[in-house]
Amino acid sequence: MLPLPDINIVCWLVAHPSLTTLAAVNDFNEGIYRRMSLAGTERPEYIITRTRLRSPMYDGAVDPILAELGVCTPEEWRAGGHAGLVVLRSTVMDPFLASTPSGRNHLAGFVAALHWACRDAMTD
Repeated sequence: MLPLPDINIVCWLVAHPSLTTLAAVNDFNEGIYRRMSLAGTERPEYIITRTRLRSPMYDGAVDPILAELGVCTPEEWRAGGHAGLVVLRSTVMDPFLASTPSGRNHLAGFVAALHWACRDAMTD
């Protein structure tokens, strides 16, 4: 749902049909971030970062994302102030790391780690 990356930083977020408010989407993505970043209590296998898209800097840019999510209008997002929209970020340093000489597939490993973090964050 986000624009195609033009550098090695990929911005993304995770949604689920049970997340019906912007606050719920933000809390869920914060939960994923806590589990997959150095901000948590355990050292994750794969590390992500996050940012918040806030008004007025991202006015207009978040409109299509909010429309796709269906959790609030751009006006409600702007009125939310500091909360913004939590967006997760990954840096893809080397596309050849998807499969290493040892046979380890980092893309599959990342997806598995993200799946665990999502399932765990849904219980928060």
